[in-house]
Amino acid sequence: MAGRSFEEAAQVLQTDLLEKQAMNANMGDEVRRLREANKALVRQLRQSEVERGKLLQQLQQVRWQLGIAEEPSGVCDDPGGPPPSSGDESSAYVSTVDQAEAEAVRPQLQMAPAQQDRPKRTASAALRPQPRQLFALGAALAALAGGLHLSGSGSDAMQGATAENMLHGINASRSTPGGATSSLGSISVIAPESLPSRAPPMTFTARGKSPDLIVYVEHLRARNLEERHRAVMSLLSTAREGVAMRSAILQAGAVLPLVELLRDSSAPMLQEAAAAALGVLAADGEAAQSTLLRAGAVSALGRLLGSDSSVPTKAAASAIRNLAANHNAAQLAIAKAGAITPLINLLTHSDQGVQAQAAAALGNLAGDSSENHFDKQMMIAQAGAVPPLVQLLERASPELREAGASALRMLATNNADNQVAVAHAGAIRPLVRLLYDEMASVREEAAAALGNLVFYNDETNAGNQAAIAEAGALPRLGALLQDKAAAVAETAAGALRNLAAQNSANQDSVCQSDALRSLVGLLKESREPKAQVEAAGAIHNLAAGNTRCQGKIVEAGGLQPLVSLLKEEAPRMREVAAGALWALARDNPELQKAIDRSGNIYAEHLPQGHPKN
Repeated sequence: MAGRSFEEAAQVLQTDLLEKQAMNANMGDEVRRLREANKALVRQLRQSEVERGKLLQQLQQVRWQLGIAEEPSGVCDDPGGPPPSSGDESSAYVSTVDQAEAEAVRPQLQMAPAQQDRPKRTASAALRPQPRQLFALGAALAALAGGLHLSGSGSDAMQGATAENMLHGINASRSTPGGATSSLGSISVIAPESLPSRAPPMTFTARGKSPDLIVYVEHLRARNLEERHRAVMSLLSTAREGVAMRSAILQAGAVLPLVELLRDSSAPMLQEAAAAALGVLAADGEAAQSTLLRAGAVSALGRLLGSDSSVPTKAAASAIRNLAANHNAAQLAIAKAGAITPLINLLTHSDQGVQAQAAAALGNLAGDSSENHFDKQMMIAQAGAVPPLVQLLERASPELREAGASALRMLATNNADNQVAVAHAGAIRPLVRLLYDEMASVREEAAAALGNLVFYNDETNAGNQAAIAEAGALPRLGALLQDKAAAVAETAAGALRNLAAQNSANQDSVCQSDALRSLVGLLKESREPKAQVEAAGAIHNLAAGNTRCQGKIVEAGGLQPLVSLLKEEAPRMREVAAGALWALARDNPELQKAIDRSGNIYAEHLPQGHPKN
């Protein structure tokens, strides 16, 4: 009985084991089947991503066409149209810039070039698709794309446009604490946010990375050249959407594959697109610039400066321009990579856009306030940059004239050797002629350059002061104090401030002209604090040690607005106003009585014949 029970139990266990073995075999088959199915799904997913990317490109093109159809006048902005002519903004990459963002990147003082309108093109009504057809096509493409949208994604039309409307230059400068002023800032370039996008905003994951961006970054290493180019142009278009988008592109790891694309000499258009994308990313400041440095962008961009084609050369020069802006480590890396001489050679390039970008890049390499600022300026000047930059001042293109004046301004900043070199190269008279230029940004840069040619480290260059006055700059600078462009008037006041410093001949010339009343007018009426600071500084330098000018300033009504500035909240305003009042009263006992310690002006203490303020 016991034996039979054992045998029965063994048989039951054996049967159960066989059943489990059979189940395991079935499960193994099912796992293999699922693995094969998963591989097939992955292949289908990749194919779907490629198709979705193409559909998104087509959808973006349709949206762009819809934007044309909505224009009532038949004239539209063309974000993907032909490159601008040489008459557009100083770089080949032109767009308007949001003024609030421009102010955020401007250090303290002057040099904000007038914005230029982007190129226009006429859209022929006969060639336009009908609105209903466009809406129907757009809806169909949206459905096929699965509801995934990319704001500002690249299209075939945009690929043809390369990066011609991606960048815009901004200049900056700051004042010194002394009696004169010196422009110390450098040109920087920011990606435009002004071109509106009609696509919905890009979606982001919980980690802050867009799935669309990740796909584009992956496609940067695709084997197909067209696919890589489409991915670069999509990233370039997305970068124009704002700081958040550019930050997301950096986080998605796009920089290293973009740098790798710069080395593909077999595809110049791809090199140009990659260089333009890196240039836009570098415009966001130190963190972005440092990321490009670590990825080896400097050496790759430097090699493109000697390219046989002007297409990648222009984009590379623009990217170096952005990379060098106010970033000492990048400037040193660019110089160490041997890029200065190629940039100087590009100043005589047959393409004016390349010339403008090279001049702006050299200006950025020379323009900062770091300890080795002087060494970099001298390196550029000794490499032969000054003569070709002076030649740019007399070119027909206003962008070249502006770029040349700006670079010379940077090279002359607080550098007595370069001030002499620029003057000896014949720059003074062309710069004075540029004070009459029809472009406000050119007038501004010319005035700033002239002001920087006469001041260094609290000292003045008397020879350049005399040469500039002899060239007829003083009357014209006085007239520019009433320029419609506020930045021009402010910069003209700064130039007069430097030209009058410790120079009695120039002081008398200004005080005997209408320029004095214009300076007082800036004190009273300007709504720009920086313009008031420059005007007060000019009055300070006019009055210092010159009793004739002191009396003229009082006659012009300069006391009361200076005393009013003493009540301003800004410390710099109070400091400059106090300095001007001190210069007026220092050698003039009658004026000392007119100004008491509380800052009140007593009419009975004014010198006889002086009007009451």
